[in-house]
Amino acid sequence: MINPGQLKHRYKVYKTVTGVDAQGFKTKELTEIVSGKCAVTNEQIVDNDRSSSKLIDTLSTSITCIMRYHPEIDEYCIVELNGKKYRVKTFINIDLKSRYLKLVIQNV
Repeated sequence: MINPGQLKHRYKVYKTVTGVDAQGFKTKELTEIVSGKCAVTNEQIVDNDRSSSKLIDTLSTSITCIMRYHPEIDEYCIVELNGKKYRVKTFINIDLKSRYLKLVIQNV
């Protein structure tokens, strides 16, 4: 069980939707499917040091957060947390009760 007071950080979850523009070309747009507040439980920053160039950012940020369950959230969603967009690395339905999701998100 999660204390609702721990849900402090605003988030929005987007899904990529394919549509057709006025000229008939296929376009991909981000459509918001859910927003609310979540609890951030862990933040990990890893420097891969793979690039010899100083212009390429090699830092990778992984954030573990817990949010209310929504059936449309999957590994193809984009999560916006505190103004930054992240991709979903893993998601777990806690205790298979469909009440809370534990997401590990990584910077895009």
